[in-house]
Amino acid sequence: IERKANVYKLYSKQPFSRGDNVHITLDRSLAEKYVNVSIPKILVDIECTITCDEMKIISHYKNRKIEYVEKCNLEIAEKNTTTIEEIEKQLSKTGGTPFEFEKVSISIGNKYFIPKSIINNFRRHFISYLKSKIIEINRLKINPCIYKFPVDFAEKYNVLSDDNSDIIICDKIDLDKINCKSSTKIAVNYNYFDKITLNYGEKYNNLYIKLPKIALKADLDIIMKKLDSMPKSVGIYADNLYHYYIAAIQNRPVLGGLGLNIYNSEVVRFIGLKSFVASSELSKDEIKEIGLPCSVFSMGYLPVMNFCHCPVQHFTNCSCEDCKYKEYSLLDKFGEYKIRRIKIANCYFEMLNSNMHFIPKNEIADDNFACIDVTALDNFYEMVINYFK
Repeated sequence: IERKANVYKLYSKQPFSRGDNVHITLDRSLAEKYVNVSIPKILVDIECTITCDEMKIISHYKNRKIEYVEKCNLEIAEKNTTTIEEIEKQLSKTGGTPFEFEKVSISIGNKYFIPKSIINNFRRHFISYLKSKIIEINRLKINPCIYKFPVDFAEKYNVLSDDNSDIIICDKIDLDKINCKSSTKIAVNYNYFDKITLNYGEKYNNLYIKLPKIALKADLDIIMKKLDSMPKSVGIYADNLYHYYIAAIQNRPVLGGLGLNIYNSEVVRFIGLKSFVASSELSKDEIKEIGLPCSVFSMGYLPVMNFCHCPVQHFTNCSCEDCKYKEYSLLDKFGEYKIRRIKIANCYFEMLNSNMHFIPKNEIADDNFACIDVTALDNFYEMVINYFK
């Protein structure tokens, strides 16, 4: 045991894991009693077959057959023949390894002289192979989808989803000013989707509307009415399952947003997405494990909370008829959190993280794309232009 301030660092021969109770004693006699307790070993039965040109061991772990074969060149011997007992003795010397060969069965094709060094090397190689196979068996794997879901949303609703590309999420944006690629998807927040934006959407097929995370029945009626007036080429940035459902029933292109928390390929295939943003919680290697091209949230303020109650009313005692809302931030010891309002029939609020999330473009894998949210950024035109240079 090492102690630094109130932190203890433990070294133990006994295996323990997160959640186990660990009892610490300063009684030397108790410490000496338990210090030499050996780690329980994995019991393994092996079947060894030896011929003149091959040595083979078969064992089983969790109903999985593990077979190891090693080539050899043994000569038949009339004298100094290696006995089965000698082979068993050498194979059973598992020593400091995590294994113990509980039952050893040996079959020899003829009488051979086998040097102990050959048997020992064969045992070492088998134990190394056995260890790697057991790790492989116990490793969590994400395999291609083999499940039969009761409803295949992609097939039922004929979901439209274009191939992935870079994504810009914004309030108002001058598309001519940033001169973005025609393949770049533009997701405009609901409250800023005006006639100018709509005129762009009638000409091009890369415009998406970002709906609010929260919507009650009265809000949903207004949203549906607004969507009915838009051309079908305007897609939906799905940050929520109800966004996805609306896109599906209205036969609109759908873009899987951060709010769907996409961690693996199963979700993507299940809901039929080609274009989506991977969860911002994933590392570069974990994004690679998804195995599909995706967009990576690389610049902007991540949302940390959505709420229905009005914080302005809480602080000012105003009413909806006498609204005193203005853009503001909340402060704590970690920084400043911007609060954004989404107004439909009711008002909803989104709190943004105090620190901007940023991943340089050159750190995104070649087969992936960037998703940037310029909603709360100052001088974002310049930032967008520089980012995509």
